[in-house]
Amino acid sequence: MRHYLTIVDRDCEYADKLAEYLNAEEGFPFLVNSIALRDEEDLSVEGIDLFLVDEELYGSAKEKIPKDKLIVMTGGLSGEYENIKQLGKYQRAGLMIRDILNFASQIRDISLLVSRKSALKIIIFYSPVKRCGQSSLSRRVGELLSQNTRTLYMNMESYSGLEGELGREIDRDAGDYMYSHASGQSNCTTVLAGIIEKIKGLDILPSIRGHDEMASISIDQWKELLKNIENDTDYEYLIVDLGDGVQGLGELLSEADRVVTVSSADPVSLIKLEEYEQMLKRKGYEAICNKTIKWQSETPKEEIKILLDQLIGKDAYAVN
Repeated sequence: MRHYLTIVDRDCEYADKLAEYLNAEEGFPFLVNSIALRDEEDLSVEGIDLFLVDEELYGSAKEKIPKDKLIVMTGGLSGEYENIKQLGKYQRAGLMIRDILNFASQIRDISLLVSRKSALKIIIFYSPVKRCGQSSLSRRVGELLSQNTRTLYMNMESYSGLEGELGREIDRDAGDYMYSHASGQSNCTTVLAGIIEKIKGLDILPSIRGHDEMASISIDQWKELLKNIENDTDYEYLIVDLGDGVQGLGELLSEADRVVTVSSADPVSLIKLEEYEQMLKRKGYEAICNKTIKWQSETPKEEIKILLDQLIGKDAYAVN
């Protein structure tokens, strides 16, 4: 089912440019149009799922638009607007999209179903060797893949550093998406879309924060999360940056199509890597070893093309 969003603003140039931007944004689930409201009678609400209304027109619009479908765009400090949803009119476009999707997830009638063309391919980065550049490498792989394919990156470490990178607090994370499914909500796809952040063109699902919270999630819940991401989205690749704070390491790695293990060439790191592989074989997870690509942290960054060739096939991407 197609969903529709209307921008209501006297500034036609602003409204038209915003509509053009939102319509061009890959994965944005609304078809957007704009109108310059001069008279209350100009506004038709039939068939429209969400309205972005400039604060100067709020008085006229509120009489016709249901509260749950109305978002007020404020130019400065937010007013109360009788508990109406608000967002900053001149904030960064990425933050505006996030806010719109967050608000959309609260509307029961909006369920953003997707049509999947092929199975989700899961690539998990995990290493028993710490401080080996795993997070930087997994993010870079995700950024490169996202240039040509729908790619989602998920950090599964207790402390991902994402809030510091964004320079602001994250309101919701993967745990909220998991809860939407566990509680039987019908708009889980919309909930997920409202949680995802975007950095350098890569969609990022914020991790559950804190060691205790991460450790409390069962392996069955993690596997359910991966299945729900496949069912609810049209991403082609899911990149997982996996830490040690999760239950069921072997079972989780078994869910991956490919595993990338980063290590260093120093003797201690190589011993840790050997012990890790022996543990997998001892517990019956030899198949994980067979689908693992080993990558040394000392490898020059420009040779990442070799890793991508092994992961998805030769010349299936562009390295800039």
